[in-house]
Order: sequence, then C-alpha cells, then structure tokens
Amino acid sequence: MSRFLDILRRLRGKTAAPKAEAAAHSRQATPESPSFRLIDDIHREAIDTLPSHGYLNQVAVHDYPAWQQIVQLDRTAQADLAVETLRRLSRTTMSGYVFSTDFNHRQILKALLSALLRRTLPFDRERILALAESAGRFRNHNIWQLPAAAVLGTFEEFLGGERPDAALLAALRPFVEGLRALPDVAEKRRLLQRMENLLQGTRERVEKSLPDGGEAWADALLAEVQVLPADAAQLWRELFVHLRTATAAKPGEKWLRKAEEIVDRIGQDSFSRIAALTLSRIGKTGRMVRNRAKGVEDPTLIEEDHADLLRGLVWAAGRRADARLIPALGDAAEACFKKITNFGPRSAKVGNACLYALSHCADPAAVAQLSRLKSRIRNASALKQLETALAEAARRQGVTPADLEEMVVPDCGMEAVGIRRQKLDDHTAEIVVTGPGGAELRWLRPDGAPQKSVPAAVRAAHGDEVKALSRSIKEIEGLLAGQRDRLERLYLTTRDWDLPTWRERYLDHPLVGVLARKLIWRFRQDGIDRLGAWQNGEIVDAAGTATVLAGLGDTARVSLWHPLESPVETVRAWRDWLEGSQITQPFKQAYREIYVLTDAEIRTETYSNRFAAHILKQHQFAALCQQRGWRYTLQGAWDSHNTPYRLLPEHDLRVEFWVESAGT
Repeated sequence: MSRFLDILRRLRGKTAAPKAEAAAHSRQATPESPSFRLIDDIHREAIDTLPSHGYLNQVAVHDYPAWQQIVQLDRTAQADLAVETLRRLSRTTMSGYVFSTDFNHRQILKALLSALLRRTLPFDRERILALAESAGRFRNHNIWQLPAAAVLGTFEEFLGGERPDAALLAALRPFVEGLRALPDVAEKRRLLQRMENLLQGTRERVEKSLPDGGEAWADALLAEVQVLPADAAQLWRELFVHLRTATAAKPGEKWLRKAEEIVDRIGQDSFSRIAALTLSRIGKTGRMVRNRAKGVEDPTLIEEDHADLLRGLVWAAGRRADARLIPALGDAAEACFKKITNFGPRSAKVGNACLYALSHCADPAAVAQLSRLKSRIRNASALKQLETALAEAARRQGVTPADLEEMVVPDCGMEAVGIRRQKLDDHTAEIVVTGPGGAELRWLRPDGAPQKSVPAAVRAAHGDEVKALSRSIKEIEGLLAGQRDRLERLYLTTRDWDLPTWRERYLDHPLVGVLARKLIWRFRQDGIDRLGAWQNGEIVDAAGTATVLAGLGDTARVSLWHPLESPVETVRAWRDWLEGSQITQPFKQAYREIYVLTDAEIRTETYSNRFAAHILKQHQFAALCQQRGWRYTLQGAWDSHNTPYRLLPEHDLRVEFWVESAGT
C-alpha cells in the first residue's frame, strides 16, 4: 500500500522538484575514485539544462565543462569511468512506470556511456568482464535503456574475432538471453546476430556474415566473390564481417579507417569493380522479399537483415570513390528512394548512406551526381539532405550552390560537344550523344568507315575497355537527364552570366552544350536586347541571321529566354525556326504554355480563379506535383486536407494551388 501511495504522490506532483530528486540519484554509494565525481558533475550540469516539461530527451555531454575534464584524463581512467557509468546505469533499471527523475537519470548516464565508448579506450579483461556483468542486468524492454550497439562494439573490439573464454562467455550469457527475450524487431535481430557472431569467433562469423542469395544485388556480389582466389575471397568475407557492424546513422572515423584498411588489402581495382556491380543491381528483380513491419512483398526490396551490410558497403565505397563508384552510388541512391506501392522508399537507410557517401567525397563528379539526384528523387527528407549537402560543398568552395552545380558538371571524357572518341588498336570507338537524353556507341574501321558491332579482335583484346564504354553511355544519359531538369529549373531563378562564362559552362561544355545548343537565349548589353540560338557554330536570330552578337562584348549578360517575355509574333517566329531547322528542344521552351495575367487577376492581386471548378484526377495530380517539386498528399474522407504548394526562396514566395475533394 505504501508503494502505491508513493506512486500516487509522484503522479500528483507532491514529491520534491525534479532537480532536487535528480540530485538524490547522484548521491548513491559508489567506489571511491577521484574521477568518478565527474559523473556527478555531468549529471548536475545536465539537470541545470532541464527544459520546462521536465524531461531530457537529448543530452549533449560534449557541451558540458565536466566532459572537457574527462577527456583530459588518461585513457585507463576513462575506461574505468565507462565501467562505472554502465554499473550505475544498470542499477537504475526497473519494471513498471518511469518517472521524470528516473528517465532523466538514465538519459544522462546513457549519453555519457555512449560518448565514452566511442573513444578508443584500453579495456582489459577485468574491465570487459565488469561491462558484461552490468549489461546482463538489463531485462525485457529496459535493454533499450542501454546503448547496446556501443557496448557490443566494445566487446567486438576487445575480442578481435577470437572466441570468448569460459568466464567471459558466462558473463555475456545473461545479456544474450535478455536480447532473445525481446519482441522480434529489426534492431533486436541485428544486435542478436552480432552477439551470436561474436560468441562464435572469427571463422564462424565470416561464414555467417555472407548475405543470403536471392536478391539481385546479393547474387551479383556472391557470384563475384565465389570465383576469386581463396585468399582474396577470405579478405572479402572479412570485409563483410565489418560491413555488418554499420548499424549507426553515420559512420565513425574508426569504422571508416578499418574499412579502408581492409579495402587496401583487397585492392582498389577489385573492390571498385565488385562494389560498383553490386550497387548497380539494387532495385533489380530478385526473389520475393517480405517486409515484416508493413506486410509488403516486392521482388526488388532489400531484406531488413541485409540493409546494414549494404549500408556499410556504400560507406566503404564512398571512402574510396573513383570513376566507377561515383555514378554507381548515384544510381543506387535513386533506386533506394524509388517509392514502392504501399511501402514507401525502397530503402531509405541505404539511400541515406549513398547521399552521405557522395556528400563527403572530394571528387567534383560526386557533386554532379547530387545535382542530378535533385531532379530524380521525390522523397522530401532526401531532398532536404541533398540541399544541405550541396550548400555545404558550395561553402567549402566559396561559391553559391547554383555556381557549384554549373562548375562541377563532368565532361565524361568528351573532347567536343556530344562526342567522345577512344582508339583501341586499329579501330575507333565513338560515343555520340544523339539527343537530350540518349547516346550510342559507334565503331569505326581503320579507314574511318562505320562498323555495326564491336570488332571481334577489339572485344577479345580490350574486353574491360568495351565494358567501360558501355558504362560511360549509361553515365552520360543519366547526367544529361539531370542537366536537362536543372536547366529547366532556371526559370524559377533570375540567373544570368557574362558571355565568356556562359560559353564555358553552357554553349561549349562537352555535355551541357548538347542541351544548350538547342535552346533560345537572351543577350543584353547597354540597351541592346536580342534573342539567339546556336546553329552551325554561330548564334543566329529567328530569321537565321548571324548578327545576334554584333556589338556585344564580354560584359554582355546572357539568360534563358521564356516565351512570356516576348510578343506572340516573336514566339511564332522561333517556333517556325525550330521546325525548319528540325530541332527538338530538351524541354518545352518556344512551345511552352504561357498564362498572361487577365484584368480579373490583376484586381485580385494574390490569387486567380482561372482554374476554379476544374475537376482533376487526384492521383495523376499528385504524381505531377511530386514530379515538379510541389508538396502535396492525397486527400479523402479522412483528416487529410492540405494545400499543394511550392517554395521559391529566391523570390521569397510560396506558390499555392487551392484544391479540395470533390463534393465537399
């Protein structure tokens, strides 16, 4: 009864204030050690930041003065501090209700323990046994009060792949049993798999680390590894063991260094070839995969138990990204964020890893992939990450994000606009961009005459180069699509360039020039305002006369022309010129639909009734919104009313399209 009354008093707020109660927690008896007082100091400093609602949802121990004292201690003292922190945390476990003071106390200890275990500390056998004993005290749902992944990582680091001895095995057994008793969720399965691998030792861990077959990417990976020499295959299996520990949202420096060390032993060429092939198979059809949480089956899904391994592979690839891996990472990100019906993105976890890898890659080609993905990915969270990554990369270069996107577009090895040639023995391979979104590989004989297929001698002697050319075509087509969308987005900005910059970044750029030479541009300087387009090496007007640049110097400003800026006669003349020149534009420009303001819209100022009472097919409308960068979710006979909108930050505008469900 007294216990019940105490609970009631707490629920009614009749106990001491949260800070006073929390302080009582820190006065528990602990082994005497001068450094242990720093745990109490961290606790006190965290409680001083207690928000008005009384709960510490996040504890940033690195911001506290006591943490600065902790990092000044020698490594052995820090290891002792970690052991003591886990011991105190294990003593706070309880079943039943969790009051604010209990919750806050655990949050502080948990954050401190996680921060300590992320450091490289000299845990000996005695300290590891103490950690294992404390970890075994957590039961049922209270295991989630423990930073289990960090503790498990410490055990893995100490054992180094060796089997634990009998004493450590006995100390770890209660922790393992506690994990097994948890409900069957993905996090529990990952932790339990790691623990079982740890208990079995290196050889068994290596074998269990291999992904199951059936998924397209896994089949490709296993097929490549299985034909390698025994010592090379063993290195890949060792890498798999490490990749399966990629359980955090972002990789730590220690994790990346170890991955890099294993990749060095594998060899960059072998790693890039196999990793790029594996990533290219993400999203391809394999065996039927069922997602337990959502009850969805799809032959292109990624098995939950494989996601960490694949995420680790992406991180390792990003650390050593080269010309093969960068486009593969971009394609993998696009495949991972592709929406599966009734499920959502195929694998946001792996997709986020791809964005992280690209955003931390020093190669400018990685920025070009991020720019391409802006027009290919519709997931709101991923788009926000892309914007942040591009902004950070631009800040490092000291330019604007828009300038950066223009500067880093690769030329894909093309020496002229839309053409790349490569000599292979007596034959010449020629990649020719055939349109705004297509390219093809052509072969020329020694006399320059075309040949329909790959010469047999070239295929036999230069098989790898022929495959690389095929990959280049795919990369060019992907980049062209991204650049086409980027160019069309220029209509939402006020960008213009001086004449030399425009020539360098657009007209004469080996890749972008393919698109820029099919568009109409506006040239302005000192009262001169002319329209022109490229034809046969010159800038001509709608009549085909090459006098557009006459009288214009390097300071002339160039911008993309919009038909709304010109009278009907000018628009019609340019349409006739395009038809007569047989030019297909990469997107609608001269034939773009325009809506001139009416007198009624001028009077209403901030809204238009032009489309009032129009009935739309909602799913098609939603798909179009997603494609064009608008935010909208489906409406129905539930609490789902929302207004489609798009933000135009450069103009400080929010554009809305007012819709409502039919019949409301």
